[in-house]
Amino acid sequence: MGHRDMIWSRHQPAQLLAWGIRFFLAAALTATQTPGDYAPFALGCVAACGPGAGGIAALLGAGVGAVLFLDFSGALPFLAAAILIFTTAAAFQGLKLLEGPLFHPLAGAGLFLAVSGIYVLQSLSPLRNLAPCLAATALVGISAWYYQPLLQAGGERPEPDSLLFLAGSILLALVDVELAGVSVGRSLLCLLLAYTAYQRGAMTGVAAGLGAGLAADFCSGRGGVLFGAAYGLAGLLAGSRSSGRRIWAALAFWGAAAAGGPLHAPAAGGRGGSGPVFDAAGPGLRRQAGDAGRDTGVSRRAGGDARPADPDGRRPAGPVRQHGQGSPGVHGGEPGGGL
Repeated sequence: MGHRDMIWSRHQPAQLLAWGIRFFLAAALTATQTPGDYAPFALGCVAACGPGAGGIAALLGAGVGAVLFLDFSGALPFLAAAILIFTTAAAFQGLKLLEGPLFHPLAGAGLFLAVSGIYVLQSLSPLRNLAPCLAATALVGISAWYYQPLLQAGGERPEPDSLLFLAGSILLALVDVELAGVSVGRSLLCLLLAYTAYQRGAMTGVAAGLGAGLAADFCSGRGGVLFGAAYGLAGLLAGSRSSGRRIWAALAFWGAAAAGGPLHAPAAGGRGGSGPVFDAAGPGLRRQAGDAGRDTGVSRRAGGDARPADPDGRRPAGPVRQHGQGSPGVHGGEPGGGL
Protein backbone atom coordinates (compact mmCIF):
# COMPACT_ATOMS: atom_id res chain seq x y z
CA MET A 1 0.00 0.00 0.00
CA GLY A 2 1.43 3.36 -1.07
CA HIS A 3 1.70 6.48 1.03
CA ARG A 4 -1.24 8.11 -0.77
CA ASP A 5 -3.44 5.09 -0.14
CA MET A 6 -2.55 5.12 3.55
CA ILE A 7 -3.48 8.78 3.86
CA TRP A 8 -6.78 8.22 2.06
CA SER A 9 -7.70 5.23 4.22
CA ARG A 10 -6.95 7.28 7.31
CA HIS A 11 -9.03 10.30 6.29
CA GLN A 12 -11.77 8.43 4.44
CA PRO A 13 -14.26 8.13 7.37
CA ALA A 14 -13.94 11.84 8.25
CA GLN A 15 -14.31 12.85 4.60
CA LEU A 16 -17.39 10.70 4.10
CA LEU A 17 -18.89 12.13 7.29
CA ALA A 18 -18.28 15.69 6.08
CA TRP A 19 -19.92 14.96 2.74
CA GLY A 20 -22.87 13.28 4.45
CA ILE A 21 -23.37 16.26 6.76
CA ARG A 22 -23.48 18.64 3.82
CA PHE A 23 -25.84 16.36 1.92
CA PHE A 24 -28.35 16.01 4.75
CA LEU A 25 -28.15 19.66 5.77
CA ALA A 26 -28.98 20.84 2.26
CA ALA A 27 -31.85 18.35 2.02
CA ALA A 28 -33.27 19.28 5.43
CA LEU A 29 -32.97 23.03 4.87
CA THR A 30 -35.08 22.69 1.73
CA ALA A 31 -38.04 22.07 4.03
CA THR A 32 -37.67 25.58 5.47
CA GLN A 33 -39.60 27.59 2.92
CA THR A 34 -40.68 31.20 2.66
CA PRO A 35 -43.65 32.81 0.87
CA GLY A 36 -43.37 32.22 -2.85
CA ASP A 37 -42.21 28.60 -2.35
CA TYR A 38 -38.58 29.66 -1.98
CA ALA A 39 -35.99 27.64 -0.04
CA PRO A 40 -33.27 30.26 0.59
CA PHE A 41 -31.53 28.46 3.45
CA ALA A 42 -30.78 25.42 1.29
CA LEU A 43 -29.33 27.64 -1.44
CA GLY A 44 -27.24 29.41 1.19
CA CYS A 45 -25.92 26.01 2.24
CA VAL A 46 -24.95 25.18 -1.35
CA ALA A 47 -23.23 28.55 -1.72
CA ALA A 48 -21.35 28.17 1.57
CA CYS A 49 -20.00 24.73 0.67
CA GLY A 50 -18.27 26.12 -2.41
CA PRO A 51 -16.72 23.95 -5.13
CA GLY A 52 -15.29 20.47 -4.78
CA ALA A 53 -16.74 17.31 -3.33
CA GLY A 54 -18.44 19.14 -0.46
CA GLY A 55 -20.28 21.37 -2.90
CA ILE A 56 -21.34 18.37 -4.98
CA ALA A 57 -22.71 16.68 -1.85
CA ALA A 58 -24.69 19.82 -0.94
CA LEU A 59 -25.99 20.10 -4.50
CA LEU A 60 -27.16 16.49 -4.46
CA GLY A 61 -28.82 17.05 -1.09
CA ALA A 62 -30.61 20.11 -2.46
CA GLY A 63 -31.86 17.98 -5.35
CA VAL A 64 -33.23 15.34 -2.99
CA GLY A 65 -34.83 18.03 -0.84
CA ALA A 66 -36.48 19.57 -3.90
CA VAL A 67 -38.03 16.21 -4.77
CA LEU A 68 -39.27 15.71 -1.22
CA PHE A 69 -40.43 19.17 -0.18
CA LEU A 70 -41.06 21.31 -3.28
CA ASP A 71 -43.66 21.11 -5.99
CA PHE A 72 -42.68 21.08 -9.64
CA SER A 73 -43.14 24.80 -10.22
CA GLY A 74 -40.97 25.66 -7.22
CA ALA A 75 -38.35 22.96 -7.81
CA LEU A 76 -37.34 24.15 -11.29
CA PRO A 77 -36.05 27.63 -10.33
CA PHE A 78 -34.62 26.23 -7.10
CA LEU A 79 -32.54 23.60 -8.90
CA ALA A 80 -31.51 26.08 -11.59
CA ALA A 81 -30.23 28.51 -8.97
CA ALA A 82 -28.43 25.74 -7.05
CA ILE A 83 -26.65 24.48 -10.18
CA LEU A 84 -25.63 28.02 -11.16
CA ILE A 85 -24.28 28.72 -7.68
CA PHE A 86 -22.16 25.58 -7.70
CA THR A 87 -20.86 26.01 -11.25
CA THR A 88 -19.93 29.64 -10.55
CA ALA A 89 -17.92 28.60 -7.50
CA ALA A 90 -16.25 25.83 -9.52
CA ALA A 91 -15.40 28.26 -12.33
CA PHE A 92 -13.58 30.59 -9.94
CA GLN A 93 -11.86 27.78 -8.05
CA GLY A 94 -8.20 28.50 -7.42
CA LEU A 95 -8.55 32.26 -7.74
CA LYS A 96 -7.90 34.58 -4.84
CA LEU A 97 -11.34 36.12 -5.33
CA LEU A 98 -12.90 32.90 -4.06
CA GLU A 99 -11.07 33.20 -0.75
CA GLY A 100 -12.87 36.41 0.22
CA PRO A 101 -15.69 36.07 2.77
CA LEU A 102 -18.15 38.02 0.60
CA PHE A 103 -17.85 36.08 -2.65
CA HIS A 104 -20.11 33.14 -1.82
CA PRO A 105 -22.91 35.18 -0.16
CA LEU A 106 -22.98 37.80 -2.92
CA ALA A 107 -22.71 35.26 -5.72
CA GLY A 108 -25.43 33.08 -4.23
CA ALA A 109 -27.81 35.98 -3.66
CA GLY A 110 -27.15 37.48 -7.10
CA LEU A 111 -27.64 34.23 -8.99
CA PHE A 112 -30.80 33.43 -7.05
CA LEU A 113 -32.19 36.88 -7.86
CA ALA A 114 -31.30 36.47 -11.53
CA VAL A 115 -33.15 33.14 -11.79
CA SER A 116 -36.13 33.98 -9.60
CA GLY A 117 -36.47 37.44 -11.11
CA ILE A 118 -37.26 35.90 -14.49
CA TYR A 119 -40.13 33.92 -12.99
CA VAL A 120 -41.37 36.98 -11.11
CA LEU A 121 -41.41 39.11 -14.26
CA GLN A 122 -43.30 36.40 -16.14
CA SER A 123 -45.90 35.99 -13.40
CA LEU A 124 -49.39 37.51 -13.56
CA SER A 125 -48.69 39.95 -10.71
CA PRO A 126 -44.96 40.75 -10.65
CA LEU A 127 -45.27 43.62 -8.18
CA ARG A 128 -46.98 41.41 -5.61
CA ASN A 129 -44.37 38.65 -6.03
CA LEU A 130 -41.40 41.01 -5.95
CA ALA A 131 -41.22 41.53 -2.18
CA PRO A 132 -41.05 37.79 -1.28
CA CYS A 133 -38.39 37.32 -3.95
CA LEU A 134 -36.23 40.15 -2.59
CA ALA A 135 -36.63 38.92 0.98
CA ALA A 136 -35.61 35.40 -0.06
CA THR A 137 -32.61 36.86 -1.89
CA ALA A 138 -31.46 38.56 1.30
CA LEU A 139 -31.89 35.29 3.21
CA VAL A 140 -29.73 33.43 0.66
CA GLY A 141 -26.87 35.85 1.23
CA ILE A 142 -27.28 35.98 5.02
CA SER A 143 -27.47 32.21 5.37
CA ALA A 144 -24.41 31.71 3.16
CA TRP A 145 -22.52 34.22 5.32
CA TYR A 146 -23.37 32.38 8.53
CA TYR A 147 -22.88 28.87 7.10
CA GLN A 148 -19.42 29.58 5.68
CA PRO A 149 -17.42 29.03 8.89
CA LEU A 150 -19.11 25.66 9.38
CA LEU A 151 -19.22 24.26 5.85
CA GLN A 152 -16.37 25.76 3.84
CA ALA A 153 -13.95 23.00 2.89
CA GLY A 154 -10.69 23.16 4.80
CA GLY A 155 -11.78 26.04 7.01
CA GLU A 156 -14.45 24.62 9.29
CA ARG A 157 -14.76 26.67 12.47
CA PRO A 158 -17.57 26.00 14.98
CA GLU A 159 -18.44 29.63 15.61
CA PRO A 160 -21.33 30.10 18.09
CA ASP A 161 -23.27 32.54 15.90
CA SER A 162 -23.08 30.19 12.93
CA LEU A 163 -24.22 27.24 15.00
CA LEU A 164 -27.12 29.25 16.40
CA PHE A 165 -28.21 30.39 12.93
CA LEU A 166 -27.97 26.86 11.52
CA ALA A 167 -29.97 25.34 14.37
CA GLY A 168 -32.64 28.03 14.10
CA SER A 169 -33.02 27.66 10.34
CA ILE A 170 -33.45 23.89 10.71
CA LEU A 171 -36.03 24.28 13.49
CA LEU A 172 -38.08 26.62 11.29
CA ALA A 173 -38.82 23.59 9.11
CA LEU A 174 -40.64 21.97 12.05
CA VAL A 175 -43.06 24.78 12.88
CA ASP A 176 -45.96 22.98 11.21
CA VAL A 177 -45.33 19.76 13.16
CA GLU A 178 -47.69 19.74 16.12
CA LEU A 179 -48.14 17.52 19.16
CA ALA A 180 -51.35 18.10 21.12
CA GLY A 181 -51.72 21.52 19.50
CA VAL A 182 -48.15 22.57 20.35
CA SER A 183 -45.74 23.48 17.57
CA VAL A 184 -42.64 21.31 17.94
CA GLY A 185 -40.43 23.66 15.95
CA ARG A 186 -41.39 26.78 17.91
CA SER A 187 -41.06 25.01 21.24
CA LEU A 188 -37.52 23.87 20.41
CA LEU A 189 -36.73 27.33 19.03
CA CYS A 190 -37.85 28.90 22.32
CA LEU A 191 -35.61 26.51 24.26
CA LEU A 192 -32.66 27.37 22.03
CA LEU A 193 -33.24 31.11 22.40
CA ALA A 194 -33.69 30.87 26.17
CA TYR A 195 -30.41 28.96 26.54
CA THR A 196 -28.60 31.42 24.25
CA ALA A 197 -29.90 34.45 26.14
CA TYR A 198 -28.95 32.97 29.50
CA GLN A 199 -25.45 31.98 28.39
CA ARG A 200 -24.51 35.07 26.38
CA GLY A 201 -26.41 37.96 27.94
CA ALA A 202 -29.22 40.35 27.14
CA MET A 203 -27.83 41.92 23.95
CA THR A 204 -27.23 38.57 22.28
CA GLY A 205 -30.61 37.37 23.52
CA VAL A 206 -32.38 40.36 21.98
CA ALA A 207 -30.52 39.99 18.66
CA ALA A 208 -31.15 36.24 18.47
CA GLY A 209 -34.79 36.63 19.52
CA LEU A 210 -35.50 39.37 16.98
CA GLY A 211 -33.77 37.48 14.18
CA ALA A 212 -35.47 34.18 14.88
CA GLY A 213 -38.84 35.82 15.49
CA LEU A 214 -38.80 37.87 12.30
CA ALA A 215 -37.72 34.81 10.33
CA ALA A 216 -40.62 32.85 11.85
CA ASP A 217 -43.02 35.68 10.97
CA PHE A 218 -41.78 35.77 7.40
CA CYS A 219 -41.92 32.00 6.93
CA SER A 220 -45.47 31.90 8.29
CA GLY A 221 -46.59 34.28 5.53
CA ARG A 222 -48.97 36.25 7.78
CA GLY A 223 -47.28 39.63 7.40
CA GLY A 224 -47.12 40.42 11.13
CA VAL A 225 -44.28 40.80 13.61
CA LEU A 226 -45.75 38.80 16.49
CA PHE A 227 -42.86 36.40 16.92
CA GLY A 228 -40.23 39.08 16.41
CA ALA A 229 -41.68 41.19 19.22
CA ALA A 230 -42.33 38.26 21.56
CA TYR A 231 -38.97 36.52 21.09
CA GLY A 232 -37.04 39.79 21.25
CA LEU A 233 -38.68 40.74 24.56
CA ALA A 234 -38.21 37.20 25.86
CA GLY A 235 -34.53 37.23 24.96
CA LEU A 236 -34.06 40.57 26.72
CA LEU A 237 -35.72 39.40 29.93
CA ALA A 238 -33.96 36.03 29.94
CA GLY A 239 -30.59 37.64 29.24
CA SER A 240 -31.08 40.14 32.07
CA ARG A 241 -31.37 37.19 34.45
CA SER A 242 -28.18 35.53 33.22
CA SER A 243 -26.34 36.28 36.46
CA GLY A 244 -29.03 34.60 38.55
CA ARG A 245 -30.52 31.16 38.66
CA ARG A 246 -31.55 29.46 35.46
CA ILE A 247 -35.12 28.93 36.64
CA TRP A 248 -35.73 32.68 36.76
CA ALA A 249 -34.25 33.16 33.29
CA ALA A 250 -36.46 30.39 31.93
CA LEU A 251 -39.56 31.79 33.61
CA ALA A 252 -38.80 35.27 32.29
CA PHE A 253 -38.40 33.95 28.75
CA TRP A 254 -41.54 31.83 28.71
CA GLY A 255 -43.58 34.56 30.39
CA ALA A 256 -42.59 37.11 27.77
CA ALA A 257 -43.14 34.62 24.94
CA ALA A 258 -46.60 33.70 26.25
CA ALA A 259 -47.49 37.38 26.66
CA GLY A 260 -47.14 37.80 22.90
CA GLY A 261 -50.40 35.91 22.34
CA PRO A 262 -52.91 38.54 23.58
CA LEU A 263 -50.96 41.30 21.78
CA HIS A 264 -51.60 39.64 18.44
CA ALA A 265 -54.42 41.01 16.32
CA PRO A 266 -57.49 38.75 16.14
CA ALA A 267 -57.30 36.19 13.38
CA ALA A 268 -60.02 35.20 10.97
CA GLY A 269 -63.34 34.57 12.62
CA GLY A 270 -62.65 36.95 15.50
CA ARG A 271 -60.27 34.76 17.43
CA GLY A 272 -57.27 36.19 19.11
CA GLY A 273 -53.77 34.99 18.38
CA SER A 274 -52.69 31.75 19.95
CA GLY A 275 -49.23 32.82 21.00
CA PRO A 276 -45.72 32.07 19.81
CA VAL A 277 -45.87 28.35 20.57
CA PHE A 278 -49.38 26.97 20.62
CA ASP A 279 -50.74 26.26 17.14
CA ALA A 280 -49.65 29.67 15.92
CA ALA A 281 -49.21 29.15 12.20
CA GLY A 282 -49.13 26.64 9.41
CA PRO A 283 -52.01 24.16 9.11
CA GLY A 284 -53.58 25.32 12.37
CA LEU A 285 -53.93 28.90 11.13
CA ARG A 286 -55.23 27.78 7.77
CA ARG A 287 -57.81 25.55 9.43
CA GLN A 288 -58.79 28.43 11.69
CA ALA A 289 -59.32 30.73 8.70
CA GLY A 290 -61.29 28.05 6.88
CA ASP A 291 -63.50 27.40 9.90
CA ALA A 292 -64.38 31.07 10.47
CA GLY A 293 -67.89 30.59 9.13
CA ARG A 294 -68.50 27.62 11.39
CA ASP A 295 -67.19 29.49 14.43
CA THR A 296 -69.67 32.35 13.95
CA GLY A 297 -72.53 29.97 13.21
CA VAL A 298 -73.26 31.71 9.89
CA SER A 299 -72.55 30.42 6.41
CA ARG A 300 -72.52 32.89 3.48
CA ARG A 301 -73.31 32.11 -0.11
CA ALA A 302 -72.07 33.88 -3.23
CA GLY A 303 -75.34 35.79 -3.52
CA GLY A 304 -74.86 37.43 -0.14
CA ASP A 305 -77.62 35.72 1.88
CA ALA A 306 -76.76 34.27 5.27
CA ARG A 307 -78.07 31.10 6.83
CA PRO A 308 -77.42 29.47 10.18
CA ALA A 309 -75.04 26.56 9.95
CA ASP A 310 -75.20 23.21 11.66
CA PRO A 311 -72.69 22.51 14.46
CA ASP A 312 -70.71 20.30 12.08
CA GLY A 313 -70.46 23.10 9.51
CA ARG A 314 -73.02 21.78 6.96
CA ARG A 315 -75.74 24.08 5.66
CA PRO A 316 -79.43 23.21 5.98
CA ALA A 317 -81.08 21.77 2.95
CA GLY A 318 -83.54 24.57 2.17
CA PRO A 319 -82.63 28.16 1.32
CA VAL A 320 -83.50 30.93 3.73
CA ARG A 321 -85.07 33.65 1.62
CA GLN A 322 -87.91 36.07 2.02
CA HIS A 323 -90.89 35.73 -0.29
CA GLY A 324 -90.40 37.55 -3.57
CA GLN A 325 -86.63 37.89 -3.21
CA GLY A 326 -84.13 35.98 -5.23
CA SER A 327 -80.46 35.64 -5.81
CA PRO A 328 -78.73 36.10 -9.16
CA GLY A 329 -79.14 33.12 -11.36
CA VAL A 330 -76.22 31.00 -12.52
CA HIS A 331 -77.04 31.01 -16.24
CA GLY A 332 -79.12 34.10 -16.99
CA GLY A 333 -78.29 36.37 -14.10
CA GLU A 334 -81.97 37.33 -13.66
CA PRO A 335 -83.27 38.05 -10.17
CA GLY A 336 -85.04 35.07 -8.77
CA GLY A 337 -83.36 32.70 -11.17
CA GLY A 338 -81.18 31.00 -8.62
CA LEU A 339 -81.04 27.30 -8.08
